[in-house]
Amino acid sequence: EEKGSPYSRFPSNTNILFANLQEMEKVVETHPHPGLLVNFRKGHHYHAEEKQEEIARLETTMQNIADALEVDHKKPLPTYLTFNTRRKTIATTKRKSSAKGKMLETPEGSYYSYMCNAKELLNEHCQMELPHFPDEKTFIRKGPSFLFSYHPALGPLYSVIGQKVRGGNLKEGSELQLEIADLEMENLSLDGSLLIHATDPMGHLENGILSYSHKCGRCHLKNVTVKNEGIDWEEDHLFWKHEVKRKGALKIVLHGHSEFFAENITITRDLTLEVPHGMRMHAEEKNGRVIFITEPFESSRPFWNYSINSEKRIVLSRA
Repeated sequence: EEKGSPYSRFPSNTNILFANLQEMEKVVETHPHPGLLVNFRKGHHYHAEEKQEEIARLETTMQNIADALEVDHKKPLPTYLTFNTRRKTIATTKRKSSAKGKMLETPEGSYYSYMCNAKELLNEHCQMELPHFPDEKTFIRKGPSFLFSYHPALGPLYSVIGQKVRGGNLKEGSELQLEIADLEMENLSLDGSLLIHATDPMGHLENGILSYSHKCGRCHLKNVTVKNEGIDWEEDHLFWKHEVKRKGALKIVLHGHSEFFAENITITRDLTLEVPHGMRMHAEEKNGRVIFITEPFESSRPFWNYSINSEKRIVLSRA
C-alpha cells in the first residue's frame, strides 16, 4: 500500500461483526446511509421513443459504517481482523448452472465448497477416514463421494466438533447427517446412511420460546458399525437441495430430552428408531441379535463440560 493511497492493502470482501450494539445505534443516527455509490450495471433502459440510456443503481455499502468509528492509532484498537479461505467465508448463489460447466456462484459451486469444508472437518479435525474426494468436473458429473451435514450447534468450531466426533470411517457413497448438538461419536464405521435427528438440539421450549439448556437430544456411539443400502445411486439426485432417494438408512430420532446409547455393536438393515421424550434407548447385542431397551431417563447434568485451557482453546470433557 502506497502512502496516501485510497486503496487498501487488503482488497477482499469484508464483513463486519459488531459486539457493541449500543454504540452502533448512535453511529446509525449520524451515518444512516454509509458508502453511497452509483453502480452502472450492464444493460440499458429503452424509452417509448426508442431512446436508449444506461441503467444505474444507487447503493449503500454497509461496511463503510466503520468510517464513523475512528480511533486514535496511539491507543490499542478495539478491533481485529480475521482472514480465511474463500470457501469458508462466502459461497453465493447468484446465477444458474452453466452448460459450460462454470461453478462459481452457482448452487452446485456453493455445495462443492460446502463439501470441501466437510472433507477438511472430518478428515483433519475428526481424524476420520474418507473415500477419495472428486475434483470439480467429476463432482458435477457423478456427485460427491460421500454426503455430510450437521447442525451448527454441534460446534460450530471445527475444534469443538473434532472433540465430539473422533475417528472412524465412511465408505464410498455413504451419508452422515448429524442434526444434533449433544453427541459423542467415536470410531464409527459407516457403509450406507446414518441420520441422527434431535427435535430439540439446543434446549427445551418454555411457552413456545427456546430456552437454552441441557434438556435436549443426546447420542453416544462408540465402536459402532452401521451397514445398510443407503442412497440409491442409480437415481437422479439434487444434492445441493439435499433431495436424495434412499434404499435404506438407520434413522435415530430423539424427541425432546432423550438419549440413545450404543457401544461395540453392528446395526444393519433399514431401521428407524424413535426415542420418546424422557426416555433412554440402549442398544446391545444378545445371542447374535441387536436389541433395543427403552427405559425412563432424567439427567440434571449437561452432556459436555466446556472449559478454556491455558492456550485459550475450548476443551470438552464428559460431565
